[in-house]
Parts: sequence; C-alpha cells; structure tokens
Amino acid sequence: MEFNVNIENAVINYQNTKHGTCTTAKKPDETITLEMARAMYHEYNERHKVLSELKHDEEARYGWHSFSFYKNYIAYLEQEAAKHGYQISGIRMYYAAYPNTPPYKDKAGQQTYFFVPTYFNEKHKKHVAFDPLHIGPDGTPMDIHSYLTQNRRNKKKSMALGAGAGTDIDGTDSSVGNMAEMCKPNCGEI
Repeated sequence: MEFNVNIENAVINYQNTKHGTCTTAKKPDETITLEMARAMYHEYNERHKVLSELKHDEEARYGWHSFSFYKNYIAYLEQEAAKHGYQISGIRMYYAAYPNTPPYKDKAGQQTYFFVPTYFNEKHKKHVAFDPLHIGPDGTPMDIHSYLTQNRRNKKKSMALGAGAGTDIDGTDSSVGNMAEMCKPNCGEI
C-alpha cells in the first residue's frame, strides 16, 4: 500500500519565515475535517483489531516524527535531487513491517512506514519513486518502486533497474526516511 503527498501543497517555502512561523501559508487542499479524521481512525480500528488478534500482539496506532525532521528531510531531498537536475514532486509513503533481523529484532513484524521521494516523469506522465543518492552515470534515477517490489533473491534484476546498473546496491545508503516513534497502542497518551 502506498500514499503520495504533493509537496507543493504540503510544504511551505521556509525561506520566507520568521521564527518558524510562516506568514504566507495557504491552507492545503488535502486537509480533512475532524469528523472525517475520526471516521477514518475508527475504520482503521477494525483492521487494527483483526491484525492484532492474528499476530497475538497489538499493532501501532500511529507513528511520530518531530516537525524539524520533516523540514530537514524535505530540504535534504531537494538538495540531493538538485545535484542531478531533478525536482522533488512529492513523497510516497509505503506501509511496511520491520524484518526479523538485527538491529530490528525487538520490533520484528511490527508495522511502520517509510518515505521515498518522487519526481514527475514527463515521458510517462506519472510520479516515480526514486532516490537522489542512486542516479546512474547516464543521469537516470533508479526506480525505487521496482526495486522494492521485486523478488529479493533476484540479484540480477536489482542490478538492472537504472542507477547502479552492474553493481549490487543492497546495503548502500539511501534517502529513504523511516525510524518514526511507532506507538502501540498510544505511546502513553491520556
């Protein structure tokens, strides 16, 4: 499952801010009413209950990042993409679960999410998940969605997805954002 966020509507140009408060903010079109937020939360509760019962362990109800994380993360993505002539068009949010491998054994199987930047591919008229740290010598970004969804055992395919062609990119640095504080069930909320 994935979710795309349009940066132009979700992020404000912080160069024109004073003391962290923007004076020219326009309300994003993607905001919802509190009533809708509550309805969506309760709709998720049904899935949460089933998943928690199936796993015999309560799943997280939400995750948290600091506001400074988002500001820095977006600035970092824009900086790295600009080095290769790309403009970030949005952020795709993938729902995921931690693997049962170090250093995540204490979180193994728990749900989480991670962020991947997108650029708009004019030729195909769509937003494509990519990593500005993995741009091929010909300037082509690696298709992160294809990398994520391929069979992990097929190393030849992972080496032919664009950037890094001919090299195994498993284990290399990326700009994929994660490590939220996942709260099960509510991080001690009142």
